[in-house]
Formats: sequence, structure tokens, C-alpha cells
Amino acid sequence: MPLRQVSFEPYGAQGAWLGPTLMDRMTGKGALLARFTCEGVPIVVINTHLLANYRADWRPASGAARDQLRQLAQLTDLVRRQPDNSLVLLAGDFNLPRGSWLYDAFVADSGLADALAGDGRPTYRPFPGVPARYALPLDMVFVRIPAELQASVEARLCLEEPVALIGGGRDYLSDHLGVQVTISWRRGLCAAS
Repeated sequence: MPLRQVSFEPYGAQGAWLGPTLMDRMTGKGALLARFTCEGVPIVVINTHLLANYRADWRPASGAARDQLRQLAQLTDLVRRQPDNSLVLLAGDFNLPRGSWLYDAFVADSGLADALAGDGRPTYRPFPGVPARYALPLDMVFVRIPAELQASVEARLCLEEPVALIGGGRDYLSDHLGVQVTISWRRGLCAAS
């Protein structure tokens, strides 16, 4: 489907210049927006990658958690600015676990629904040597369906198994699993991953 518009909004909170968030700051994280129409329904897809919380410390006093909270507030504002008649998908590596206070506050403030709400399966696959406690559900797809559209949402994890590599061998495509979402309504069917 042809895109009508693509734009990028950088986060105001980028993490500290010193310490492990330096790489997050250097990559200039934010939200990538793509707009298109499917079966007459305007769709906004927002892809994001929040600041990493390298210490897995999501307490309110944590500097990384405070920066993530600012990024989530910016995302909430971005979602609210989208037209009410648009189906909105917000997807990405949120670097905070489903069910954390940051997650709960974001869901309450944004009005979005998590396509995998309540699913505690890890989506991050830690590298060898990284403690297993870092295997958490960090990747999410949130959905806002317009009031006038009767739609159903189905979601599942994907990219769970190693794939054949060119030149031989097998490996995972990423250190994260994918979240595949299918949204269907009476006028048609669209899928996004």
C-alpha cells in the first residue's frame, strides 16, 4: 500500500551523555510515523524504540525510568494528535516490561490497547552471558481503533526459531521476537508486523 506521508519525531529525553545510554543518545531515538489507507480506513503506524534501561531498574527514582516516562508522555501526546477516525498502531521495543508501573501508566494515559495484554512471555532473548532475568516482554504493539470501526485484533509472537543463513548455519534474526498483529473489519483485512 502506498504511504501518504512519513515523518520522524525525535524524543526530547535522549538519556545521559555519560554512561551506558550514550549509544541511545547517539542514535537519536524517536518515533517514525507512516500514514496510509486500507479499505477506506486511514491508518497511522508509529514505530519506536525507547531508551534502554541497562540496569533493569524501573523504580520511579531510576534515571532511566524517568527518561522513559518522558518518552512515553511524548508518545501519548503524539497518539492523541492523530485524527480520531484513524486506526493507530504503535509498535516497537519499549525497553520496559509489560505490567511495570511505566507500562500501566502509559496504557491508562494513552488510551491504547496492548494487542498482547497480559502475555508475560519474554520477547527479548538475552545474548549469551547476560543474566536470564533480562528475558522480559519488552516488545509491544498498541492499537487504537476508531469508534465507528468494528474491528477485531489478533496478535502472536513470531521469529521464535533460528532460520537458515546464507552460507550455512542457523541463527536468530534478532535478539528480539517479533509481534505479528492482524486487524480485520467488515470492509477488509489488513495485517501489520
